[in-house]
Amino acid sequence: MIMSELFDLLELNYVDLLKMDAEGMEFEVFKDSAWLERVKRILLEVHLSVGKPGWISQRMKEAGFQALQRPAYDENCVYTFGPRNNLS
Repeated sequence: MIMSELFDLLELNYVDLLKMDAEGMEFEVFKDSAWLERVKRILLEVHLSVGKPGWISQRMKEAGFQALQRPAYDENCVYTFGPRNNLS
């Protein structure tokens, strides 16, 4: 199930904060990024062993997010993105 389908199933128009720990699947989750327009802020763990965090950062920037906190790079890192002001 992709995130857009999950949001529809749960009848979510938007969420204020999404905490995501996809255990290495975050790059799959962000292949379809249409659902990002329904999220105001995201706290995200990125597993460096499965991809480059810059790819996710670029997707977030394209969706109108800004990185609020950048991690020190180690085995895993945590990003905080937000805010998207166009959500009510």
